[in-house]
Amino acid sequence: MLSTKKYYTLIFAYFIGFVGVTLYNGTNTLDNTTYAISDGISSKRAKAEPVSGIPVLAYHQIVSDTWAAQKNNFYTLDVGTFRSQMEWLTKEGYTTIKLDTLYAYVTGKKTELPEKPIVITFDDGTKGFTRHASEILEKHKFTAVLFIFPNATGKDRNYLNWEDLKKALNKGHEIETHSFTHPLLTKMSLKTQTAEFTKAKKLAQEKLGVNVKWMAYPFGTFNKHTTQALKDSGYTGAFTVYVGDNQRGQNPFFLNRYLVLHGQTLETFAAKIRQKSLPVKPALEPGSFVTEDSEIVFEIPKGLIKENIRVEVGKEFIRRNKNTNFSYEEKSGKLTVKVKNIYGTYVNVTIVVSGKNSETRRSTILYIGKRVWKQLK
Repeated sequence: MLSTKKYYTLIFAYFIGFVGVTLYNGTNTLDNTTYAISDGISSKRAKAEPVSGIPVLAYHQIVSDTWAAQKNNFYTLDVGTFRSQMEWLTKEGYTTIKLDTLYAYVTGKKTELPEKPIVITFDDGTKGFTRHASEILEKHKFTAVLFIFPNATGKDRNYLNWEDLKKALNKGHEIETHSFTHPLLTKMSLKTQTAEFTKAKKLAQEKLGVNVKWMAYPFGTFNKHTTQALKDSGYTGAFTVYVGDNQRGQNPFFLNRYLVLHGQTLETFAAKIRQKSLPVKPALEPGSFVTEDSEIVFEIPKGLIKENIRVEVGKEFIRRNKNTNFSYEEKSGKLTVKVKNIYGTYVNVTIVVSGKNSETRRSTILYIGKRVWKQLK
């Protein structure tokens, strides 16, 4: 049984799954030529590239159609819907790729890619993968990434055991971590997070004989210490649960994933995969603590029309101020957001740019509010 606090954190992760984030590291310039900002949003047409972004899907538990009909859980998906989604991906020409290939793409290295690359991931390491998902994936010649938290591995009949995971590896799937105990990282110090990540990596490597390099953030949340803790623990990158594809120049520690949830239609599924991200370079590290009356600076593409930009600030989970004050400098791409009266747990800054034909690109950056940073452990 989930505690009330963890239940609301799950609800938070559900809602942030509807917005996207593309965070770029300091080695890249956010200009309209380098990044694939489509005509109608940008003032200049971007250089053509065969692949203009790579989507990543995030599943949790795949269950029988009967079980799904009896339960209404955001994170469970009936096998019938999963089968239809994999059929759609095949029909549309998508091909799964490995995480090393995704990493090479976002970091600007030369790599061969299929025409429509995609990554499929599963969080938590539940039995639904072997009971329902694995056979369907194999039929479509897809491979997946399983993000496990070793504290639960083999714990009961709902979780995969180490032998199950070895079989998954033999079928071409990848095994990475979801931390060790699936904690709320927002209130954890650098030291405690480093210990958590190191323990997960060490045990998974000992049991499976693989080099663990990636993590999916538990509940999709983190704080200003998380990236350093991951680096200190030997990780290459990590995944959020923000909507949006992953583009060249993106920070590998803030990669996007589309949450696939109970009750979503095939049309919603397709729309999520096609949602493009807005390149954003935040001056303040994502996950940092902010106080009331803050000004947060971002670098976004130059030459945009200010009237086509909308900024929303979310307090707690779904309450958003759609009339946030901001300034935008067209020549430099500097966007300054004025945030007032932050007393909540999570602070989400969402930047949306509209273009022609109702096309939008969006980015959401997570910060931590006053209620959390006062309780840091």
